[in-house]
Amino acid sequence: MRTHPTLALACLVLCSFPCCAADVSGRWKAEYRNESPTFFQFKQNGEQLTGTVTTTAGEQQIQEGKVTGDDVTFAVARRVGRREVKLIYTGKLNDDVLVMEVAFPGEESRMRMTARRLP
Repeated sequence: MRTHPTLALACLVLCSFPCCAADVSGRWKAEYRNESPTFFQFKQNGEQLTGTVTTTAGEQQIQEGKVTGDDVTFAVARRVGRREVKLIYTGKLNDDVLVMEVAFPGEESRMRMTARRLP
C-alpha cells in the first residue's frame, strides 16, 4: 500500500499545530492568602481577551488581553493614591484552573494566584 505524499504532508502540517486555543471565557475566582477574593470576567474572541477584574477596590477593565494556546496575558490599570499603575498578569490555563503571576511596576517580586472557573 502506497501513501500519497500530499496526504502525508497534510497530516504532518495539521498535527504540528494545536487544534484550538483554550477558551477562558466565563467567570473566575481567585483567592490570595487571607485577602478578599478577586473575580475575573473573561470574554475571549480568538486570541483576543477582554473583560473585567473585580476586587474590593472596584472593577477594572482588562487591557492588552491575549490567549495563545494555554498562555494568558493581560494588563489592568489601577489607581494607587494619586498615580495610576499597570499590573501585568501572566498565566497558564489547565482545564478550569488558571495559575497566574501578577507583576507590579518597579518591583521584582511577583504575586502568584490560582483562579478557578465558576459554574
